[in-house]
Amino acid sequence: MRSAPAFTGRTGERFDPKVAVVLQKCERPDRAYGATGAGDLPCRWVVHTVGPNRHRGETDPAVLASCFTRSLEVARDVGARSVAVPAVGAGVYGWAADEVADVAAGATVAATAEPGLDLVRFVLFSDRLHAAFTAALARHGIR
Repeated sequence: MRSAPAFTGRTGERFDPKVAVVLQKCERPDRAYGATGAGDLPCRWVVHTVGPNRHRGETDPAVLASCFTRSLEVARDVGARSVAVPAVGAGVYGWAADEVADVAAGATVAATAEPGLDLVRFVLFSDRLHAAFTAALARHGIR
């Protein structure tokens, strides 16, 4: 018997009920992160993070970088070999696409220097973000 989902995404995917608890922890000042089962999504886990909100004065790029770095660490810790990563902060949280892309590229270079992750794929929602990430990855030596 399956338990009821904690919430349902826009496309109807069902997520593990532990998601609500993990997301509450992500709102703490230390920005705790966690992984849960993926419900009906075509993957094993979902790693959760909440980016800093520029509109609320959360403007430290190091905090943004930690969202990417820590999420990749959590993915490695659960045994993921590949991971899809969004442009954390580049949407409603108000970070500039170029800054998010540069921070994400730098964090990814650092995280993939250690063994464990074979593929980090950025999943982006606009042509503007795609261009920003393509340029940032090239600056960091990733083609």
